[in-house]
Amino acid sequence: LVDYPGFNLRLAQRLRDGGYQGRLIYYISPQVWAWKKGRVKVMARLLDLMICIFPFEKELYENSGLPTVFAGHPLVDRVAEERGQIARESDLVAFFPGSRANEVRRLLPTLLEAAQLLRQRVPGLRVALSAVSERRAEEMRELVRAAGVAEAVEWIEVGTAGELMQRASVGAVASGTATLEAACFGLPHALVYRVARPTYWVGKLVVRIRFLGILNILAGRQVVTELVQADFTPERVAEVLERLLRDEAARHEAQEAMQRTVAQLGAGGAYPNAAAAVLATLDAADPAVDLGKSSASMRK
Repeated sequence: LVDYPGFNLRLAQRLRDGGYQGRLIYYISPQVWAWKKGRVKVMARLLDLMICIFPFEKELYENSGLPTVFAGHPLVDRVAEERGQIARESDLVAFFPGSRANEVRRLLPTLLEAAQLLRQRVPGLRVALSAVSERRAEEMRELVRAAGVAEAVEWIEVGTAGELMQRASVGAVASGTATLEAACFGLPHALVYRVARPTYWVGKLVVRIRFLGILNILAGRQVVTELVQADFTPERVAEVLERLLRDEAARHEAQEAMQRTVAQLGAGGAYPNAAAAVLATLDAADPAVDLGKSSASMRK
């Protein structure tokens, strides 16, 4: 079973109810540390192994009696593949307003206003946007035209965000996996997000975490500034990014903190590690003991 608990946990329950006694293995844990922690006991009853991608999840599941392996985060391997000898451009700011259309509509107008403020305060500053597809890029172009700030955006990078994350000096990144990716690439950035007010307040009632960004959750402190809801304004975005642009020491401090934090995600080989844990469980071995040996065998 991979990710998506809404379907997979129901499937696991149906299988057990139907008399299935074979191994059930779950890869990529539901975010029970954020909400619905009661599911941990359910999974401990249904599953034979949990394979997680964040280190702090291991203890959470093991405390319930569920055998658990931390395999590392797949993003570490992807970043290693995309990393190149790319120099950062001191006059370049990049905005990553999300992959979904509603995210772009909610976030980009504020980011464009912030871009105008930054260009007024930092002469010669260039701004680039990142779009996951040509369709998203066209939606961004429409928002840029509607805001009347075409001169503020130099270009829109379509496709992988990795190159732009390596080129830009600083950035603003929509909450999600992209913030972790930015940290892996060492991009000093601010996390930004906004949802409808009812959605936000309902979320506040059910989600019990101090930070929104996974990087800050991993660190247990604020490594990157989170600008969410009322804090997400053009003035605040411009303020945070201007400080990072002008203060070299602040940029270096942010990069070092990000590097220390993402090191917790493992040294790579997440998929071979996960495959080794699956094989060990199918062989009725202890996955936590045999992981290193089996993973080395998988790589061969």
